[in-house]
Amino acid sequence: MSRDLYCIEGDRLTCSGGTAAIDMMLELIARQHGHPLAAEVADQFIHTRMRTAQESQKMAIQWRYGVEDRRIVHAVTLMEQNIERPIPMKTIASLAGISPRTFERMWIRHFNVRPSQFYLELRLKAAQKLIRESSLSLLDVAMHCGFASASHLGRCYKQFFSRTPGQERAASEVR
Repeated sequence: MSRDLYCIEGDRLTCSGGTAAIDMMLELIARQHGHPLAAEVADQFIHTRMRTAQESQKMAIQWRYGVEDRRIVHAVTLMEQNIERPIPMKTIASLAGISPRTFERMWIRHFNVRPSQFYLELRLKAAQKLIRESSLSLLDVAMHCGFASASHLGRCYKQFFSRTPGQERAASEVR
């Protein structure tokens, strides 16, 4: 798996979806016919900036969450990068350069929830995506998202989403 926006390797092309397909096609046009033609095509699509393959698939944390404090941004980054093996809050605070108590106060001021709740919600949303979009067993989903067991995932999932992981999967298969 790649975190790149798109990947062009030999005769294989893949992208993360959405407008990444436009960026990938513009790259192909630029390679085969030059950047001026790629720029003209981008203008036709009102695609104002041609992104490179290595750019992030996601919007910057500052924009997604509306935070500017670099310590909070770093903490969110750590959480997002450690879904499978959650890091203790004290460690995240330390790595962000904040005392645990100050970290919690700042976090609540920015997000209106405790950092541990925010982290749990990130993991639950990652689990929801896997349940909806993969055929992984619920135990495998639980392991990929840092839960001790499928039943642990199930309890947290039902409390947050008001439905079980099994109900979620069944609903996504109907679509």
